[in-house]
Order: sequence, then C-alpha cells, then structure tokens
Amino acid sequence: MPVAQDWSSSPLQVVSGMFETRSQEPDWEARCKQHFAKELEQPGVKEKVPSLNQVANHELCDGQLVRFRCFVQDMFDPEFYLGQYRVKSLADGSVQERTGRYRDVVTCGPREEIMEATDGDTRDRLSYYCVSIPGEAPWVVEQYRRGTNPEGDEAIPGPSGVKTNPLKRGLEMEEEGMDTMETSSDIPVTMETEIKKPKPTNETIDEEFKKPDAVDGPAGVSKSNKMSLNLPLPNRHGKAAIIKLYDITEGDIKLNDILEVVGIVSLDPSLAGSEDEEDDGMGFSSSPSVPPPSLVPRLHVLNYKVLQHNNPLPLEPAPSVTEASQIRSELMAILTEALLGDKLAAEYLLCHLVSGVYLRRDVLVLGKFSLNLHNMTQHDNWPRRLATVLSLLTTASHFMPLTRPNLDAVSFLPKKDFEANRLVSGMLQLPKSTHLMLDETAMTDGQLSGQGLANLTALGNLITWQKAEYDFKYQKMEYDMDIPCLVMSEGRSMLPSDVQLMLKPDCAATPDIISTKFSGIGSYLTSSLLTRIRTYITQCREATFSLTEEVMKAVQDDFVAMRQSAAGITVEDFHSLLVLARLVSKSSGRTSLTTEDWEKSKAMEAERRERVANLPARGGTNFANGMPMHL
Repeated sequence: MPVAQDWSSSPLQVVSGMFETRSQEPDWEARCKQHFAKELEQPGVKEKVPSLNQVANHELCDGQLVRFRCFVQDMFDPEFYLGQYRVKSLADGSVQERTGRYRDVVTCGPREEIMEATDGDTRDRLSYYCVSIPGEAPWVVEQYRRGTNPEGDEAIPGPSGVKTNPLKRGLEMEEEGMDTMETSSDIPVTMETEIKKPKPTNETIDEEFKKPDAVDGPAGVSKSNKMSLNLPLPNRHGKAAIIKLYDITEGDIKLNDILEVVGIVSLDPSLAGSEDEEDDGMGFSSSPSVPPPSLVPRLHVLNYKVLQHNNPLPLEPAPSVTEASQIRSELMAILTEALLGDKLAAEYLLCHLVSGVYLRRDVLVLGKFSLNLHNMTQHDNWPRRLATVLSLLTTASHFMPLTRPNLDAVSFLPKKDFEANRLVSGMLQLPKSTHLMLDETAMTDGQLSGQGLANLTALGNLITWQKAEYDFKYQKMEYDMDIPCLVMSEGRSMLPSDVQLMLKPDCAATPDIISTKFSGIGSYLTSSLLTRIRTYITQCREATFSLTEEVMKAVQDDFVAMRQSAAGITVEDFHSLLVLARLVSKSSGRTSLTTEDWEKSKAMEAERRERVANLPARGGTNFANGMPMHL
C-alpha cells in the first residue's frame, strides 16, 4: 500500500492498494471513503487541495485530487462501469484483477488484454453536470481563494498597494460581468489567457454605465453549438465538470443544489471520442453530448457536502442582540443613503435582504418577501448603482434590465434538448438565496414577442409562487425556488410583488446628488464593515425562529381587533404582516417575536399604506397573459 503522502497526489494508488486487500477486508470501498474523509478532516488539509474553481484546466494532472464548489445544473441517467475486471498478460499469461471504481477507462498495458467481464462485475454510479455557482459574488470567489480568514484592513489594497474604494471596485466587477453578457464563447477565458482591460479611472466608471445591456442566453452557450458549458448566468471564468458519485441514492442530491466535492479528476482524451458512441466496448454506458474533458473534466467524488449557503465567512458564534443591532444600524445607514434618505424604504429593503422561504403548505409560501420599489429613475444609473451595492453585501445576485431585447432574447426557463440529452439552462435556474434584481425603469414602449411574454410570465410565477416550470418537451415540471426578487420601477410595477413601496427621497433624485450619495457610500464601506455585514445577512437569513404561545395569543387577539376596526384587514394582509414582523425580529438578532417588533411592523405597514393610498395605478398593457398583476 502506498505511503501516506501519496494520498493527494496519487489517490488512485491508494484505491488500488485497498482493492488488493479485499480478500481479507471485503468492505474495501467503505474503508477507502473513510480513509480520504479522515485525511480531509485534518485542519488546513482540504484548503491545500487544488480547486477547480481557481485552477485552469490545463494545470491539472489526470488522476490527482481536486475540489469543486458547484451548482447541480443537470442530472444524467445512471452510468455503468466495471467494478472489477481481469487483465491477462500476453508475455507470461498471468492474470491480474483491477477495479474500475473512480476511473472512466480501464487500465490495460501495451502487452495486456482485458478478459471478458461477467454480469456480476458491472456496477452503476450517478452522474451530475455541475457548473460554477451562478451569480456568485466576486468577493465570495476572492474569499475562497485566499482562505476563510477575513482581513481586518480598513480598505481593500489594490494591485499598486494603494487602498481602493470597495464600491468602485464593485462597480468595475459589475461592468466586467455585464461585458460578458454581450459575448458568446464555447471556451472559458482563464485567468492566464484573459486579455486584461485597463483599470477604469474615476471618470471612465460613469461612462461604463452607459453601455447597452444585452442578454445572449446562458454564458458560454453558442446557439448553433450544443457543446457548451451551459452556464445559467454569464461568467467568463465559469467552470463545469461532470461529477460521478458512488453508493448514493438519487434523492441524496437534487437539481439546483449547491455542493462542495473532493474527488479524483479524469482528463483522459479518449473520453472525447468514446462518449459519442453507443458503447465504448468496455462495459461503460454512453453519456450525453458534452464538451471534452479538457473543457469539462470528469470528477470521481470521494467526499461531498450539500451546502445550505455559499458564504465563506465564519458564521459562528451567532451575534448577540446588541451586536446585531449595531450592525443593523450600520447597514441601515448604507441603505438609507442608497435610497436617497428614505428610511422606511431602507427598513423594507433590509427585511428583503434577510428573507427566505421557511414553509410551504399547498399553495401557501411563507417567508418570501419580494419587494417593488417604485418612483425610481434612470438618472445616473440609480437602479444599477443600488444593485451594485447589494451585490457587495450578498453572496449571490443578478441584475437584469427588463428591456425588450433582454426579454425576447432567450428562454428564462430550462428546456430539455433530447437530441443532445441535456437540460439547456435558463436565467431562472438559480440556487436558493440568489438575489434577483430587476430594473423595470429600462423598459421602453413596444410589443414583446411570444418568448418575451413567456419570460415575463415566468418572472411573475417565480415572484408569486417561488416556482419555476422546466420544459421537458412532453411534460413540464415545477421546481421549488427560493429567490428573493427586487423590482425597481418608475411607476407601480406590472410584475406582482409581496410589498409595493413608493420611494420618498429627502432630496431631488438628480444625477449629481445620486453620484454624491454613492460616492459617500464607497467612502463609508471598509473591508471590516463589509465582512460584518456579509456575515450578519447570512446569519439572520439562516437563523431559527419561533413564536411563543404568549406572543401568538397576543398577535391573534390583535388580528381580531384589526378585523373589527373600520379599516379592516384580510387574512392575506395578516400573513404579510407576520412575515414582516418575523424579518424585523430576525434582523435585530432575535429568535422569537417580541411585542416591540410587532408594533414596529404595524407602524411600518401603516406608513407604507399611507404613501400609496391615493396613488393611481400605472397604466399600460398587461404583457403577460393570465399573469397575476398588482397594478
């Protein structure tokens, strides 16, 4: 058996060594998994394993250990492989037994031949097509790259050593991401091959905002070429891999899950040719049409974990109520500035940031908190500037201007391509907690195509029911989602929402004032403050919450009193008020509702309703036929 230091550089030697001892210890597969799991549990060991997210494919060696933080984009049929097979030497006639576990092709030397396999030697494994996490924030990628210990510097040092403005850095990253939406490539641009753009100056950042937006389908997808990376959202550094898992059932991993896997990478070039055939002659089943291993490596998983979130920062211990209140105040100051002094809107936006679905019962979806902020303008790209600030605070987000070209371009929902046997991704195939920010101020007059209407309907269904309907040609299947949606519009949005709030800035929304406000936010944001806020948002979202019997009785009595009042209240309004109160409590670091939070929520709702009491509905055409509208 190989020495201990070979386990990461030559893991297949460890596997072969344990396979050879199967006569004495028949459970060699379980021991093999336990061995690697024990090694990876050692402090700092997993971080030293090369990451597919960060390392270019050409820098990897076939058979080495790698890790991959990924999103399950497609699920393939079970794949058959040879659990064990016999190889005969043509030189001396000797026979050896070998295993096909953790391998894509059998090992056979130049003067060896494979003997006929028996039925008992054939086993199966599950295969998944996984991609880089869609919409993952650049700061998350950078944090994973440098480790989980956050820096405490007061600003982020730039390449020249000069401390730079975090917001300006975020704006540059945002523009880089928007540029990728205007290109289509079947080959991912790596850090080594990327043509570097000049670093924008303060003057050119504003000019970058004036570039037109475009959506050209899933990133890396060429409409005329099925051999693509199939990324749901544009990402010039996006990666993909086919991960193959052993000894699990299909229910253990689901479509749209986020995974962290460690396994043995397979880059054998022969896979590029054999997978187009019905059978490779070695007992292996054929796979769907996918790019060759040089672009999409195959990864035989030794250890995996389903992630509930992709925040790399330490979330333990949970903050005390005092600590949470302090961070909340700092975040409120940032959001208030971004909304030009509207404190009520900042309160609702903060609740939106920490919201998440916590209960589904029939058609009832509790916990979602979609928000429509209207009375916004396109002045100085206010919606995009706000989205950029939010992208600096959240772990995953996507900003989309609702222009007619964007809506008409491609299907937002995934569709099954039976010819290639692949699920073609769409923009709404996203992991949970991805913040979707829709800019309705960019919409212009005109008629949408049939595809545009379907996309608008899909957005409405996502917001209303937190479901997305995947098209499998012969049937459509609904998948549960948990995507917080923020709609920014001039008038009241034509899309549905849980809460509609008219902005009331304390100053005129002129380009100069907007630019000044966001420059101030950039100066206020520091590395340590960003770390605290990023940790706080995830902690609040993932925290457990309960209602005591005493508080529940008081709330029910209050509901009866409100029903009997002159204004009255519906059951739907009461559910919305309970969700708001829950979010107010969680954002204050509490795990149970208090009377103070309940009264604060009632006051917030009263002020919000007062703003829109006499506001006329927005005119215009109902583009989405049959879509629930809140006009």
